[in-house]
Amino acid sequence: MLRRLKIVFHYFRADAAMRRDQFDRAAERLGKVLELEPGNPYARHDRGVALQGMGNYRGSIADFDKSIADYNAALSLQPKLAWSLYGRGLDELRKGMSAKGQADIAAATALAPLLPEEAKRRGLEP
Repeated sequence: MLRRLKIVFHYFRADAAMRRDQFDRAAERLGKVLELEPGNPYARHDRGVALQGMGNYRGSIADFDKSIADYNAALSLQPKLAWSLYGRGLDELRKGMSAKGQADIAAATALAPLLPEEAKRRGLEP
C-alpha cells in the first residue's frame, strides 16, 4: 500500500510540474515512479513527453534520443499508445528520420484519428 501511495504521490507531482512547463522536474519525478514501477508504460510515455519538452528543437539530440527510448519502452509494454507513437514520430522527424517519423505519426493517426487535431491544439505538430 505504501509503495502505491509513493507512486501516486510522484505521479501527481510530475503532473503538476508538467502543467507549469517544468519539464526537468517532471522527468525527475517520473523517474522516481519508474524506480518504483519499471513496467509502467504511462510513466514511460509521460517521461518521454517531459524529455521532449526539455529539448531545444535546434539540436538537442541527446534529449530526443532519451525521449525516443522512453517512447520505445512504453510501446514495448503497450503497443497501441497512440500518443507515444505520435511523440516518437515528432522526435524522429526532428532528428531527420523522416520515413520513421512519418510512419509513426500515420500509425498514431490510424489508432486515434482526432489525435493530430488535438496535438496541433497543444502546439505539437510536425
